[in-house]
Amino acid sequence: MDASSNISEKDHNLVDVNNNKDQIKKRKRLMSNRESARRSRLKKLNQLNSLLAEMKKLKEENDQMLLTMSLSNQLYLDMEAQNSVLRAQIAELNYRLQSLEEIINVVSPSSSCYGVCDTINNHLLFDHHNVNYNDNVINNNGENYFSMNVDLATPFYMNHQPTIAAPAGRFI
Repeated sequence: MDASSNISEKDHNLVDVNNNKDQIKKRKRLMSNRESARRSRLKKLNQLNSLLAEMKKLKEENDQMLLTMSLSNQLYLDMEAQNSVLRAQIAELNYRLQSLEEIINVVSPSSSCYGVCDTINNHLLFDHHNVNYNDNVINNNGENYFSMNVDLATPFYMNHQPTIAAPAGRFI
């Protein structure tokens, strides 16, 4: 029996050695898989942190662009308001110029202005509230005209409507 038990022990030892080799391989594989999973988690965490940092940076850039756009829009609206005021002033001045040209045509059908042109020019440059009127001025044809004396020290203000010379009995 010694021989048969001796063979049996060898087989058993051989099986134990094979089992140990398999277990060692399993443990190595398990350790390798764990290490690989750890590296994968770290890689994903680094990618996530990188994406979060990029998102924060892009959000800051976006906020800065929105602020710049808002300021630009406000400047545009301010300029548009100023342009509207200037357009209204141009329209008022064009209306006044047209009225004055009509008065010149009525007052002076010939080339002579009878001194009214100087008064009108002064009136364009200065405030009409500081004007003294005289209705006893007679021109070369013996017609009675209103006259204006303009206070040249007072500056002209655009919001006032012009008061201008007109023939006696005719008001414009």
